[in-house]
Amino acid sequence: MVQRELKNEVRSSPDLRAACIAGALPEPELAEIAEVFGFRGSRVTERFDCFRDTAAQAQVAGDLHVQAVNLLTFR
Repeated sequence: MVQRELKNEVRSSPDLRAACIAGALPEPELAEIAEVFGFRGSRVTERFDCFRDTAAQAQVAGDLHVQAVNLLTFR
């Protein structure tokens, strides 16, 4: 998950796609997609700093606020 929409050059970067960054979604969009597929009451229950202490932290995690999340939804 990211805090803001990604630029096209980020989305099209093979390196960032391989690092699972280029496909990351902003939190509101993640909840909208869950709702489209029939899930309700979506909320993030946990956030993980998945790039802490890695080379990628300085490059992308700080600027984009990239996080892994657990999303709780109901059907």
